[in-house]
Amino acid sequence: MSKLDDLRKRLRPLLNSIKISLSPNRSSRGGAKPRMSVIHTTESGPGSLWGVVNYFHNAGIEVSSTYVVGDIERKDGWVDVVMCVPENEKPWTQKSANPYSVSYELVGRAARSYTDWMNHKAQLRTVAALVADDCLQYGYPARHGYPGIVGHRDLKSLGFPNDHTDPGENFPWRYFIGLVRGFLNDKGKRPEPVKMNMNKRPRPAGIPRRIPAYAWKYREWHLNGRKGKPPKHPKLPPWFWPWMQWSTGAGPHGRKLP
Repeated sequence: MSKLDDLRKRLRPLLNSIKISLSPNRSSRGGAKPRMSVIHTTESGPGSLWGVVNYFHNAGIEVSSTYVVGDIERKDGWVDVVMCVPENEKPWTQKSANPYSVSYELVGRAARSYTDWMNHKAQLRTVAALVADDCLQYGYPARHGYPGIVGHRDLKSLGFPNDHTDPGENFPWRYFIGLVRGFLNDKGKRPEPVKMNMNKRPRPAGIPRRIPAYAWKYREWHLNGRKGKPPKHPKLPPWFWPWMQWSTGAGPHGRKLP
């Protein structure tokens, strides 16, 4: 039995419960293969799963997503999921990134705090299970990066036009990637550092070729919700935030450094 077959056997209760309500807003991938799972938020209130699905049924809006994921935990520990676009077709939610993406709309808002996200563990676990299936089916790694798993906000740093900020700066990436790796039985592997394809963008002046370890650790802490105390580091050099913005699309977001 392949790893994918084994995973799907373990996830059978979830996979068999996925409802299908196809949006007219979809088209061919044109031979492209998914290279990333993209996490979105619906920017709608609690319990609005079917409201979002019905919205995607409006042909005039020309918007859709592969899956819409609810926010209410079921008795079996999962949340409801509706497929709006078959995975072999292209969703219309990420502009030029659409042919290469499997997209997940999580009922909720990008303004959620880290605590709010962690109060929706069933939702995160459900999405992580489906993303683990993506990783095996399409052959990309379980990491926050490209190819791999990204947020809608990350697409600009990958060279895809984008002005969205979801799923928000407090999305618990470390926890979420850990869930995905857990479904893949990869818990013992050390997570790879975030790597983004810079699409041959020139390196800004002043950024060194060799980035010290403390900078990588602080970067990872920042990208994973700034939970707990920041790792020890000397005074961050002037090139740090330009490097963050160039390499990941992240920035200080108006916050003062701790």
